[in-house]
Amino acid sequence: MRPGLHFCLVGDDPIFLDLVSGRYFRLPDHQAKAFCALVASGMVDRIALQAAGLGDLAGVADKPLALEPCRWALPDQACDALNHGGLPLAETARALRQQRSYERALARRGLAPLCDELAVLTVKATPRPIGIDDAAGRLVRGFQFACFLRTAADRCLPRSLALVDLLARRGWRAHAVLGVRQGPFAAHCWVQAGRMVLNDTPEAVACFTPILAL
Repeated sequence: MRPGLHFCLVGDDPIFLDLVSGRYFRLPDHQAKAFCALVASGMVDRIALQAAGLGDLAGVADKPLALEPCRWALPDQACDALNHGGLPLAETARALRQQRSYERALARRGLAPLCDELAVLTVKATPRPIGIDDAAGRLVRGFQFACFLRTAADRCLPRSLALVDLLARRGWRAHAVLGVRQGPFAAHCWVQAGRMVLNDTPEAVACFTPILAL
């Protein structure tokens, strides 16, 4: 139990994300079962963990701390800007630069401080529609074309953080969503605005359970 710890339930299996260390992990089976029972009974805090015989998970701290599972809703709409309009050269170049910047920042600084900075940017932006050829629509399409110039494989995290960042700087609020799945384990990140996914398809993200929405 510490700041930067997030979790979700994939079936009956709790999966955790530790932003500080930048890793995912799960509990041994006997602890996972007890933890799920605790989640079903209400919010998880240090006192509840200790009472359930999970004191080794509670940790030691000088202030109360509680955990709740991520309850983010998956998107069910694609972004129209991805399928209409031409190649926005300036936005494509900007997308490539910003993604490379986030790749370097993740390697140098880790995920936690970048999440904090992105949250500050995002809260100042406004949830509003994304048109096919407005500034946000061209930026979304620029990231799509950037994938043809530099593969998006294994780069979903910096790519999504970069898109949320640039949208927020133009006044559009969107969220980077991290999701996980089991059998085998995999993690993915996409950008979502309301019910709309901006850099993927609803079908591609449907098999993931959100663990954190920035």
